[in-house]
Amino acid sequence: MRFTTHLIRRDGTFYYRARIPADLQPKYGKHEVWISLKTSNRHDAELKLAQLHNQKLQEYAALRSGAEWVTTTNVLCSIKEASVTHEKRSGVSIDDLFNYWLGQSEKRPRTVLDAKTAVRRLTNACGNQPASLLDKRAAIAFKDSLVKEGLAYATAIKNLGLVKSIFQVAVDNALLSTNVFSGVKILRPARQEKSRMPFTADELERIFSSPVFSSGDRPKGGAGEAAYWLPLIALMTGMRLEEIGQLTADDMKISEGIWYFDLVHEPEQGKHLKNDSSCRQVPVHPKLIELGLLDLISQAKKNKNKNKRIFHMLTSSGSRQLTASWSQWFGRYLRQIVGIQDKRKCFHSFRHTFKDFCRHAGIEKEYHDRITGHRSGAISDGYGDSQFPLKPLAVAIKKLDFTWIFKQKNCNVISLYKK
Repeated sequence: MRFTTHLIRRDGTFYYRARIPADLQPKYGKHEVWISLKTSNRHDAELKLAQLHNQKLQEYAALRSGAEWVTTTNVLCSIKEASVTHEKRSGVSIDDLFNYWLGQSEKRPRTVLDAKTAVRRLTNACGNQPASLLDKRAAIAFKDSLVKEGLAYATAIKNLGLVKSIFQVAVDNALLSTNVFSGVKILRPARQEKSRMPFTADELERIFSSPVFSSGDRPKGGAGEAAYWLPLIALMTGMRLEEIGQLTADDMKISEGIWYFDLVHEPEQGKHLKNDSSCRQVPVHPKLIELGLLDLISQAKKNKNKNKRIFHMLTSSGSRQLTASWSQWFGRYLRQIVGIQDKRKCFHSFRHTFKDFCRHAGIEKEYHDRITGHRSGAISDGYGDSQFPLKPLAVAIKKLDFTWIFKQKNCNVISLYKK
């Protein structure tokens, strides 16, 4: 996005540097502003930058509105006309609205990335003109462009929804008078194919008899032991890819003899969860312990990396998720090495597979929803302690039998950590 041009690094520290609008420079007595963001971390700097840029936009708007109010009252213009005139004069762009929306509340990195993509699609369709010049026809044109691009229904809905949200925040905060995207809808296709499918028994056998698991191969793109453990943990816990990738050694805990992953939302520690129900305790399946998970955790605690991430070789760039590049590698591994060509089969398929296993094992929906961090939608969810008791979840997860997978003819899962 355009606001990143205001990000300057000097002597290891990031700064916000921006030119003051020409009409306001006399009020400041200078032509640009420099402010230290007091961080050397680019991701943190980008978040602080968005908030600071948002504050500056509000500051400039306040100064301008004060000057324009005198003019409009002198000529007895209506409040509505003054609002429209201000929008056109201030020339708040679509990018500016995005920055304002970004600074209003904490956003998950994935949400920010999705919103950037949605805004890029909007500016491609309508141009990065002043947002106030967009009308209902432009909103419909954007909606039509999403459909013509051939996006999946859910993806198109997400893009339109994010743009609606960005413009609504602008309306709620008097940056715009109306939300032209309000009421614009994308019709659901008469028939939809599922975008993600669980793995079959044959596919699981092929995955876990592939070189990473059977002969200890560690491809560069697989980020060391992440190539081996991420699929196994996903299969036996139903956890999301990013939830597993950002685990630290301290997230593996024991209570009353039960090992579990403690999933918490701590953005300052690089831990981002999808929603409130994603904050949970996930019992560790005994098979993971048998394969040497505790040895992996022990080694992670000895690592010199300050965050003690279990899979410390995973890296992210910009606002991308920690596991974004790894996910692309795994997709290639499935297609090129394992030979699974169905594009509906991906890492997330392990989560679908886990849910299927839970159903076949007779595990109650309430339990496997808690384990996977799904919202059941039941009113009763809001009653009692928000943290579900760990013991019944551990009993439930022990009902899952994965040994049949590893007893298949060609399946020979080995662990370099198993003693």
